[in-house]
Amino acid sequence: MTTVSAAAACLIATPTHHWIPHSGFQALSLPVLRLPLCFVCLILAAQVLPGAPPAVTGLHPAGLQRGTTVRVELAGKLGDRPVRVWCDRPEIRVVADPDKEALEITAASEARPGLAWVRLYNAEGASELLPLHVGLVPELAEVEPNNRLSEATPIDALPVTVNGVLHRSGEVDAFRLVVSPGQTLTALLDAHETLGSPMDGLLQIVSAPGFVVAQNDDHHGLDPLVTWSSAAGGEVYVRVFAFPAEPNSTINFAGGNEYVYRLTLTTGPCLEHVLPPDAPGEAPRLVGWNLPDAGLDPSDTPGLHLLAPQTREDDGAGSEVVSERSTGGVLEPNRMVVGRLAEAGERDVYRFHAKKDESLRLQVEARRLWSPLDPVLILLDASDNRLRETDDVSRENLDVDFVWKAPKDGEYQAVVTDRFSHGGASYVYRLSLTPERPRVGLKFSSDRFVLKPGGTLDVAVTVDRQGGFSEELTIAAEDLPEGVEAAPVVSQSSGGTAKQVTLKLRANEQTVFHGPFRLVGRCVGEDAPPIAAQADTRLSGRTTTQLWLTVPGPLPP
Repeated sequence: MTTVSAAAACLIATPTHHWIPHSGFQALSLPVLRLPLCFVCLILAAQVLPGAPPAVTGLHPAGLQRGTTVRVELAGKLGDRPVRVWCDRPEIRVVADPDKEALEITAASEARPGLAWVRLYNAEGASELLPLHVGLVPELAEVEPNNRLSEATPIDALPVTVNGVLHRSGEVDAFRLVVSPGQTLTALLDAHETLGSPMDGLLQIVSAPGFVVAQNDDHHGLDPLVTWSSAAGGEVYVRVFAFPAEPNSTINFAGGNEYVYRLTLTTGPCLEHVLPPDAPGEAPRLVGWNLPDAGLDPSDTPGLHLLAPQTREDDGAGSEVVSERSTGGVLEPNRMVVGRLAEAGERDVYRFHAKKDESLRLQVEARRLWSPLDPVLILLDASDNRLRETDDVSRENLDVDFVWKAPKDGEYQAVVTDRFSHGGASYVYRLSLTPERPRVGLKFSSDRFVLKPGGTLDVAVTVDRQGGFSEELTIAAEDLPEGVEAAPVVSQSSGGTAKQVTLKLRANEQTVFHGPFRLVGRCVGEDAPPIAAQADTRLSGRTTTQLWLTVPGPLPP
């Protein structure tokens, strides 16, 4: 696990001679090491220093078409070998190159398109979770240099996903393609929101003479999407460049080895949202570009719907997803309505009943779905008197989430609108009404831990109590290996453990382990479903319950 420098090795192999008296015999001349004290300390320290766990920060390419195999280069350090790879999707096979800092990844032909998570690990520890995307269309790599239009990487066939990197500050990547008269070109960039790339990307479509005919900055989060319809057709260029996602003092375009992106180009069907059907037995409603009248399978069509965080943590409410046309309708408790502000200035009105002093939680999710809608929720009574208007949860969260207490028995109205009166096909939202109830969440500051053989490890768990949750909660580790134990701990309804508890992991001297485990909480004396502890990932708004434990030692064959 450790190495000794060439200089130290040379010193070890170069002896001096001292006379050493030996009783009854003639003095012998024996080799004895004469080393400066600093070298002795250095060599001794080298024998006890731990090895390096993987410190990989990115993959390039960061995805592949299903049914193919690709070689993936790594950003960061692979660490001490051997290195193994864990993936949360069994239909994806990932193998580390034994000699180079690279992976070989194979996605089976039946692999589900969308996000997968990859983690590298060795005898000493593990990397963070790395996003990997499984796509539906052919893929290729950009060819450098392609900074100028005259050097643009040629795109010979559509649809295609281009895997690229803005390698250095000031870099601009250009691609050349031909569109037919009347075709609509869609250019979709995945980077910051779906790969954790530190870039705020921009997309431009440039005509053959060099004029910018379409441009977009932020479409889904900080990532752009641009469409352009060509009347005459012909040769066009697509340009990619970026600013840093975290603004700094630079005034140039940003770049670096971690500025990885995936650019999908198509003149065919491309989906943005898949909405529930209007009625049972009907097909889902599709939002996107170049869509046929019927017969389109969303699971086999490229687009944002494959990557967007469409699932919702409903805290056990069991909300039923229903559909409503844009005119609004009736809002019932524990039902999630999917709607759309199809026209500018539109206001969707939903009626609901409430009892006096009943506490209700109302949520409007739009930006979380990568909708351009900036939702506002207005509460009215039956006589159209305004009771409340609520906008953003916070500066960073433009969606709506609040608890409201009804002033009296009766009928009320929930009005969904856009802060700036915008509307359109993409302005979708989800509206839900649930009785406010006690709820709790468990959170870690990290998703991976190292426990030394024969040692202990304190793991702090934050207990987020909301809605008056006052139950005792037992928190325990699951899926631990033999030789590792952790006594369950109780989060009391009040006091120091109400908001944070510490779980103590212990490993015996012979234990070696490299793998996932979970931490779950259960209400004391209740039959409620377990609550899995979560940790943040590099992707905003996405968490994981797959925690990683390393008890250092040799990897199994």
